[in-house]
Amino acid sequence: MQKELWIVYFESANYCGYGQHCLVWATDEDDARDQATSYAYNYYFEEDGDQVKEDAGWEEDSGEDFDDTGMEYANIVRVYPLASDQAEDIRGYLLDETQKSFYPIIN
Repeated sequence: MQKELWIVYFESANYCGYGQHCLVWATDEDDARDQATSYAYNYYFEEDGDQVKEDAGWEEDSGEDFDDTGMEYANIVRVYPLASDQAEDIRGYLLDETQKSFYPIIN
């Protein structure tokens, strides 16, 4: 199967109000979702990690590691091909040099 660029939109699993996009080369929607899952998790682990710890009452000097076993940091919301009608607005942003950094190609 030939790969094409897919847009993946994901949001924080812990805080509402903001989401991010990334682009992945993939053979189909499931492949795109799989490839973006780790990126999305790591993105929000970095973005939300300190706030999650603070909200849980964890203190860095407590001497204990923060247990986030089983915690979700991101939810994949939408996945669609860059060539699709759904991506029309995104394609415009990709042509704007000031917006490209908001749509990284992760693979």
